[in-house]
Amino acid sequence: MPTEKQLPLLPRDGLTWDDFNPWVGLTPQWTREPSLPAIESIARRALGNPSFCKAKFFSSGAFNKLYLITTPYSTPSYLLCVSLPVDPLHKVQGEDNEIGFEWILMELMEGRSIYYLWRKFTFEQKVGVVERVAEFLGEAFGQTFKRIGTLSLSGGGGGGDEKDIIAKPGKNYEFEEVERGPYRDKIDRNEKEKEVKEEEEEEEELKDDIEEAEEKLEVFNKLEKLLPKVFSQLEEEEEAERTVIWHDDLSLMNILVDEEGKVTGIVDWECVSTMPLWAVYYEMPQFLRGRDREEEENELDNEGKTGLYSKHLMEFEQTELRKVYEKKMSEVWAGWGEEVKGNIMLKKDFYEGLRRVAEGWWVGAVGKWVDVVEKWMEEREPEGCGMEGAPRLEGFLRS
Repeated sequence: MPTEKQLPLLPRDGLTWDDFNPWVGLTPQWTREPSLPAIESIARRALGNPSFCKAKFFSSGAFNKLYLITTPYSTPSYLLCVSLPVDPLHKVQGEDNEIGFEWILMELMEGRSIYYLWRKFTFEQKVGVVERVAEFLGEAFGQTFKRIGTLSLSGGGGGGDEKDIIAKPGKNYEFEEVERGPYRDKIDRNEKEKEVKEEEEEEEELKDDIEEAEEKLEVFNKLEKLLPKVFSQLEEEEEAERTVIWHDDLSLMNILVDEEGKVTGIVDWECVSTMPLWAVYYEMPQFLRGRDREEEENELDNEGKTGLYSKHLMEFEQTELRKVYEKKMSEVWAGWGEEVKGNIMLKKDFYEGLRRVAEGWWVGAVGKWVDVVEKWMEEREPEGCGMEGAPRLEGFLRS
């Protein structure tokens, strides 16, 4: 969570930051409710000016509010999502309208969040859900794009099965001079991200923990040195890395099912990005991530269950369901079942290390990992070996 020192933000209408809980940090709060007449006006124009358009509050989350939109001709109904401008590093200016906030209009999908039903499902029902999700994602991965970024409409086609992708630019409220895309490839994106994080460290160094900031900056410099060895620069300016849509918040809350437990849809796509193919290889949806447990819980106390019974059972089921997901993905997406080639895992570890250092976690461990990888590369270079088998970051985070 951002801190007050990290947010030299301009005043924003409708948004304030609550620092009541020191353990959580700053929490975004609404200072006013979105206007229902303004929402109806926006929705009416977006839907072609129907004779009747009614907005009604539907639900809300930490950063957004949903409104049910009904018209004489809308079947199914629509949802209009109004969002707080809480993430200036990734959001664009979308508040110049009657509502005064960013908004997105989408069709209302039938079904109920599986979050409220998951514990009641049989294991066979859960297997069906996992297989259906894998089919959805496999279909999405089959459509490639040309750049890394968030989605926006483009005037031209990309040719073949690749489509133009544009990361919609907008003002960066926290670091106004940093570009936000579209990026030509992963190196370009990492360089821009490094510029942002270095500005964070420069500000922090002046104000508070100089020692910690210097340690982070030292590891950033190590990562910068390692960067061109892990990510090969594209030779032609016109080239761009192939990417696919990746839903990084595919939780149980965002999966909808009908009364029989069959998946009817996946929601919360408005903030997804296109990511390089290597970034999504062997990645699990959020609801399947967890600790491996190969044996089912069977320890019983005098009441029939141990205190950790439910937790261990969930871990065992997640482990088994990950196997189901991997098997199904290998059937619906050819790239999933291929043997790890080149430096895919090294790229994934590099990105994870960069993220950890940016967040201030395991900085020393990431620095040690970079040192070991550099030495490992030097030893292999005379032999002309590839990058397979590089030291994994995970081992350093555990030690």
